[in-house]
Amino acid sequence: LTFFSASRRFNLETWAEAVGAINPKDQGITGAEVADYWRAGRIAEIAAYNVRDVLATWQLYCKVSHTMPWLGRG
Repeated sequence: LTFFSASRRFNLETWAEAVGAINPKDQGITGAEVADYWRAGRIAEIAAYNVRDVLATWQLYCKVSHTMPWLGRG
């Protein structure tokens, strides 16, 4: 989503908020906390965070893919 490095890079959280997708960090943990949660055996919470991350990515893709046809190539 940087338009081939023509614009600044933003994280998933910023993009999700910009297009109205779910924010994966709204509930639970952040990526920076995953290692601590792993050491504490809090695997279910890590899995839930990962699911929110995937959902946010999917929602973001659905919102922008029609304006950026090259995203579907590959």
